[in-house]
Amino acid sequence: MELALTLPLYTALLLLVGLTRLGELLLSRRNRRRLRGNGAVAVREPHFAAMVLLHIAILVGAGVEAWGTRRLLIPGLAVAMLTLLAAAIALRWWVIASLGPHWNVAIMDSIEEQKNGGHGLTVVCKGPFRWIRHPNYLAVFLELLALPLLHAAWFTAVLGSAAHIWVLRHRVHSEEAALLGHPSYQAVMADKPRFIPRPLSAAVRRVYAFIRLGRPLFLLGGFVLYGLGAAVATAQGRTIEPSLYLLGQAVVTAFQLMTQYANDFFDYEADRANATPTRWSGGSRVLPRGEVPRGLALAGALAAAAAGIAVLIVLASRHPGPLLVPIALAILVLSWLYSAPPLRLHSTGWGELDAVVVVTALVPFFAFYLQAPDLIGWPTLLLALFPPCCLQFAMLLAVGVPDAVGDLAVGKRTLVLRLGGARAVRWHLTMLALAYAALPILVAGGLPVTVALTAALLAPIAVWRICCGRGGRALRPESWEGLTFWSIALLTLTAAAELAGFLLL
Repeated sequence: MELALTLPLYTALLLLVGLTRLGELLLSRRNRRRLRGNGAVAVREPHFAAMVLLHIAILVGAGVEAWGTRRLLIPGLAVAMLTLLAAAIALRWWVIASLGPHWNVAIMDSIEEQKNGGHGLTVVCKGPFRWIRHPNYLAVFLELLALPLLHAAWFTAVLGSAAHIWVLRHRVHSEEAALLGHPSYQAVMADKPRFIPRPLSAAVRRVYAFIRLGRPLFLLGGFVLYGLGAAVATAQGRTIEPSLYLLGQAVVTAFQLMTQYANDFFDYEADRANATPTRWSGGSRVLPRGEVPRGLALAGALAAAAAGIAVLIVLASRHPGPLLVPIALAILVLSWLYSAPPLRLHSTGWGELDAVVVVTALVPFFAFYLQAPDLIGWPTLLLALFPPCCLQFAMLLAVGVPDAVGDLAVGKRTLVLRLGGARAVRWHLTMLALAYAALPILVAGGLPVTVALTAALLAPIAVWRICCGRGGRALRPESWEGLTFWSIALLTLTAAAELAGFLLL
């Protein structure tokens, strides 16, 4: 459809939603006066202004993005989002009708008025409240998600949804602090899910658990290191082929997911024995908690491997380089052998080296080779990969420290166990120092100065972490969250800094 037609219609829809919000505020004000007349008290809400600003920002931002970018409306997406929007609005007005005079944009506490002998407010458990506690918030979230996506306002949709989740988290906490203190509300509503009805709620929880099983946050490192390899190619004068880049990234991400699902499956006993996991070590914790069947992890690993191989076949048909498939297969095989039988490298003291080779050498080299099959510029890539390799090795030692007792209990012989805790920490700190101390030598060998300078921006954090880890402090359990988090952060941020440095050349 033509922008001359869709943009004005879209703007009119945004204005209509905005006017509806004003009407709801007037209704809310009237209801609030009635409730106060019955003795109800408004609860203090520190984040109410943020919620109002969020609604305004999404409505205005969607319009500005649609007009500013002038993206064409995507018919299929528009129809789906218009349907979702209509359903969300219907749910919202169903909530308003069900609550009647109780509905309000403010949180009203009726506990005090009952204690003082007022008329009392009965708990509303009809309409959508028969199944969930907060249908209004569900409706508003879907509404403000659908509106930007209706006209492909991606930026507004992503940022708005992220901010909305933050606001709702605080809003629901404030509301439930008041309502769940009411015995009659607690008796009727406490056992109901917040947003998603059962059994749908249980299915969503299982899906969410399966996603967490793959540790999606750790995929970020794969994106950054893959991007670093491609950025080195651009610094040699190559133009990125978007289709090759995306297909290559899909292969890497699929194999990375395979590794993470397989690691949770094959490391199940060690994770169960691990009494000191952190948010960054000890696996996803999904299987030890029994959130999904253990076999689902293996199924996920095999499915991810199959998906990666399928994409690799497509990629190989479009890329003439003879090394493409061997590099990808090396990533696949070494990633699988990291935790899977018969080698189970992570249980022998060789897993750390295996991970360094795959993550900080083969992945960036794969991305580089996709864009530069003649391999011109490979020495620069080699120089650029030295700091990430050091930091990857340091990170693997760090995450092995909290896991050491559980690993020992099931007979694993990780490098941390072979070295001993104190010696492993010394190696960890040495590799942190080496990653940045080597930068002048790497510049002398041909690494661009700009790249070295951007990487050196992270050196103060490394110095701080070295100071924090000295004197046996890194072996104390209270330090393990910081030890693991900052080792991962330094690797990711330093690789990202180098990537930025190459793009600035």
